[in-house]
Amino acid sequence: MLAGYLALLLASHVVQIASPNVWIPVAEERGQKFVDVPETTALGPVAGELMHLAYLEWLPEPAAEDPSHQAVLLLHGSPGQSFDFDRLGPELAAAGYRVLAVDLPGFGNSKGLVGSYSNRAHAHAMLAMLDALKFRRIHVVGWSYGGGVGLNMADIAPDRLASLTLLAATGIQETEGSGSFFFEHAKYAVGYGALVVVPEFIPHFGLIGERKQRHAFVRSFLDTDQRPVRGIMERLRVPTMVLHGRDDVLVPFAGAVEHHRLIKTSRLVVLDANHFLPFLQTEETTEHLTEFMGRHNRPGVTPSSEIVDFSAGPTRVDELLEKPAGALRRAPWWTEVALITALSLASWPLVIACTAVLVATMHLDFGVALVGLLIGRAARQRPGASAKGWGRVIGASAGTLLAARLVSPYVVEPLGNIAGWPGMALGVALVAGAVWAFPMVWTWRGRAELLASIARARHHEFWPAWAFYMPLMPYLMWLGARRGGLLSATCVNPGIGKGGGLIGESKSEILSSMSDDAALEHVLIPDGFPAQERARRAIACVEGDATLGGWPVILKPDSGQRGFSVRLARSQADVVRYFDLVHGPVIVQRYHAGPHECGVLWVRGLAARSDPSLVGGIYAVTRKDFAMIEGDGRRTLERLILDHPRYRCQSGVFLARFVDAKSWIPDLGQIVKLGEAGNHCQGTLFRDGADLITPEFERRIDRIAASFIGQNGHGFDFGRFDIRYTSDDALRRAEEFGIVELNGITSEATNLYDPSRGPLWAYGVLFGQWRELYRIGEERRRSGVRPLTASEAIAFARSHFRERTGSSIAD
Repeated sequence: MLAGYLALLLASHVVQIASPNVWIPVAEERGQKFVDVPETTALGPVAGELMHLAYLEWLPEPAAEDPSHQAVLLLHGSPGQSFDFDRLGPELAAAGYRVLAVDLPGFGNSKGLVGSYSNRAHAHAMLAMLDALKFRRIHVVGWSYGGGVGLNMADIAPDRLASLTLLAATGIQETEGSGSFFFEHAKYAVGYGALVVVPEFIPHFGLIGERKQRHAFVRSFLDTDQRPVRGIMERLRVPTMVLHGRDDVLVPFAGAVEHHRLIKTSRLVVLDANHFLPFLQTEETTEHLTEFMGRHNRPGVTPSSEIVDFSAGPTRVDELLEKPAGALRRAPWWTEVALITALSLASWPLVIACTAVLVATMHLDFGVALVGLLIGRAARQRPGASAKGWGRVIGASAGTLLAARLVSPYVVEPLGNIAGWPGMALGVALVAGAVWAFPMVWTWRGRAELLASIARARHHEFWPAWAFYMPLMPYLMWLGARRGGLLSATCVNPGIGKGGGLIGESKSEILSSMSDDAALEHVLIPDGFPAQERARRAIACVEGDATLGGWPVILKPDSGQRGFSVRLARSQADVVRYFDLVHGPVIVQRYHAGPHECGVLWVRGLAARSDPSLVGGIYAVTRKDFAMIEGDGRRTLERLILDHPRYRCQSGVFLARFVDAKSWIPDLGQIVKLGEAGNHCQGTLFRDGADLITPEFERRIDRIAASFIGQNGHGFDFGRFDIRYTSDDALRRAEEFGIVELNGITSEATNLYDPSRGPLWAYGVLFGQWRELYRIGEERRRSGVRPLTASEAIAFARSHFRERTGSSIAD
């Protein structure tokens, strides 16, 4: 492979040497002329050193020739050459002007390698060429980078210029990219390596241009210092026209406005145009040039300082972005980088879309955006990533930003112009969605994740907690104001410590407070001992306490929530591994084989469905369907999970659980149980189980709840029983079930996650349970129960998280 690469590279260089440059026409074939002038630097001509300059010349027809017309010098941009004016030059000649278009030193067919490529050095070279060709006075039209050359010519020899036209031209440092001389030159230095050095090691056979062109392109910016341009503009007295397109994609329109403000002898002409006026608006450009130059063919005419706007005016998006984006544009580049970095840590697709809009509308430099994105992406990168991994990060970041920037004008801006901020928000969301989805469509695993993400977005059961509960927050504030305070809910369940089960309640204490034999037996293993000793005690309990029923058993933290660290232990080895990982008190609980599980939310004072004499009633029942998948003898367990329309939505949970078995291929018809804990976040399907409520079952649950006596002698008001049972019929008869645990005031009627129900129904259930909770809280408060204070609630939360993490991370 190395030999093949070297052979291709050698062949590429041979072809480039032997073949004519496909990007630069042969001078003789296109009628270019040559003139020798002294080599120049930013300080002026270099004595004894000559260079040749290539130029095109168009002469007016005799009938159109006007002796009063001064000649016109056209200066190209970078990269560029005199042939860029193949359309504009003849048009000006037809208007009666003698026109010259020159290849600046280092460009086109002029001398290839020169000492300085700065626009100041180029200005000295152009003045030397005018001397050699005997031009005393001339109109100068500088396009793009050529505008800087024209400005320096006017500064060095103002009497030699009849007029100056800045045609979509660069100017002051502040409007160039980031606005920072140091950042821009660092960017050009990187560009030199990427565009000049690296291609020499790529067998491109001249398709990306010869080294001379690429070298001149980058060096022209690298050698140029734009900081003095502001002073040049402020003292300029040459009649000047700033001719600029409102939709310029390379030189911001705001720069043209500022240039006009600085040059007191300037006229600003605004067109509905892009950057490429000599190519795309040749006739319109010629019309404005001939009118302006015709006014100043003779010296002494007072320059006009008017603004003439031939465009349709700013778009609605321009007006919307003017103030916020204008403030961003005026900020130092490093603050923009810091902001983009911070936002990229929050949402990569969204920040890509937002930066793409700002880059496309010329309010943010592409390089600044890329640096911010790279730093943000680096912060997400795994430690120890390889050079190949970093290369992918850089390539993906730059490619994604570029693609989004190209798409943005066709999505975000049209929608913003139609509908204002809502339209822009929709456009940004669409671009962000495309950025997020595009990398996933190329692999089956990515497509599965894409389908899963769409499914999760469609149904509320998979929404992020902050998004799902956001509508609840105002309602809780209203309930708190109406029922005696936001924390009045902590008056509920006085028999359960720590705010009635707000957070970190002891499951062991709660199970011990139920006298009914339906509560599954358990043993509490305290902390404070080495992991091996705690594991030994747990194993002794399992094998020595008949009430636990032997193996298997359930292990779980005494204060866990949402299935955190719940494990089914089938052997001594499972127990040892568990205690090596889990800190804090642990419950060893008898295992109920089920195979079914449900959650029953009981509420004191709720009108019972069957017997008004009961203490409370069942608010909701949730069926819990454990995730199981059937093998087909062909697909791996990972593929089975990702191909399943539901299980792919929680594939992260399942694949983490079966990390060592992802490549295992289950036999045809083999059933694989993907989870044991009856928690939605652990992969269990929740369905409404109202059909399980019978008078017998409701009376049994009411009796268990009413008989609850906590260690402080108080009772129970509100919470969810998590129950395992053998069959639906047995449960309806209130038989053959076991209570796994009882949760306090933060219990949910988890039937609200039923995928067959919509979000409005779910919010009705959710709001209803909180309404009941605050009703009871008010009643308990009036009876003398004191609610938690805010500081107590925070202290409980910190204590709980310390127990779970074994550290002070909660602080």
